[in-house]
Amino acid sequence: MSSFRRRQASANPPIPGTRPSTHTQTPLTSTGCLPLDTLFGGGIPLGQLMLLKQDQHTAYWRVLMNYFLAQGITSGQSVCVIAESAEQILSGLPGVVEGKAEDAGESVDADSTRELGKASLREDEKMRIAWRYQNLSRVGDTVNARHDTAYCHTFDLTKRIEEERLKAAGKRVVLVDVDGWMNEGAMDEAKIYDRLVDVIRGVIEEGGFSLHSTPAPSSLLRIVIPSLGSPSWLPNGSSPSPKLLCRFLYTIRAILKNAAAVCMISIPTTLPQVLTARLSHASDACISLSSFAGVSNPYDTEYNGFFNYEKRWKVGTCVEREGIPGVGALGFWVRRKRFGIERVGLPAEEEEKGRSQETRRPLVDVKRAHGSGCGTGAESKLDF
Repeated sequence: MSSFRRRQASANPPIPGTRPSTHTQTPLTSTGCLPLDTLFGGGIPLGQLMLLKQDQHTAYWRVLMNYFLAQGITSGQSVCVIAESAEQILSGLPGVVEGKAEDAGESVDADSTRELGKASLREDEKMRIAWRYQNLSRVGDTVNARHDTAYCHTFDLTKRIEEERLKAAGKRVVLVDVDGWMNEGAMDEAKIYDRLVDVIRGVIEEGGFSLHSTPAPSSLLRIVIPSLGSPSWLPNGSSPSPKLLCRFLYTIRAILKNAAAVCMISIPTTLPQVLTARLSHASDACISLSSFAGVSNPYDTEYNGFFNYEKRWKVGTCVEREGIPGVGALGFWVRRKRFGIERVGLPAEEEEKGRSQETRRPLVDVKRAHGSGCGTGAESKLDF
């Protein structure tokens, strides 16, 4: 008797706004940013916690978090925002672009996407830079041909999300404002984190997002906690406890593993570097943005900073397996309407300088080579 069994369709329908991974069949959901989905191997696996390290001197990290929230609301998923002034965060989300990605300016010429904001280059320099970068693909170009707008929507940073869309979300949006927590009496750091855990667990159980609930979850929950561990969260502006912060992340990860939910948490730059490294290990994945603001950098004419992929998912969605082998340094840019990520190459000036030095450098020092063999430093007449 053959051991072959025909694969049967699952009794539970797929959750809206999700799709299975092409390698592991793990359900994925979009981050709202197509280049970021490509780096993540198609999106965020369900039940995962992503840590976002904020950039210094700028707030580019808010663009990624707003993409994440806007994608959930547009896809008909549930959203839980735990932050200070949570209503302002919701009202500042970008508006969705109806139609194809090309209508939003996804395929525009190089001059419009690389508005340098500085003195224009000479024509010969423009030609050299264009030749240098014409074959340097952007992250996400490999999937533009099969971009599913129902899975990952296109957003316009110059627009704001429609009021009708927010009203239609209704009870699918849960706002938890932590501004009043400090005024409710003695609230030390441990109690704050315990209360956060109770709030998240309550939203999952009451909303029916637990994988053990009956019937099975029919929607996905997105949880967002910006600036966790900032002085404004703690009483008297004290420094956060590394032990309590790490314990909180491990607790949230354990809760997410049994829920149809994903979570994005950002941490401020005020935290010590040793603590941010520990928090990175305590999360499922970690990304960071290194802005060029206030720093002279040869790449600042092309990018707004470096994009760092510090920790990847452990569920089989690594970059090497998803069609982007050999990804090196990545740079991000924010234009008027959108956010992009590209592979970073040497600036044209640095590459030309390196080539000129290599051409001037002799392959063999003739005097040294013959002097070492003959015992004298004089140049031989037979040298040719």
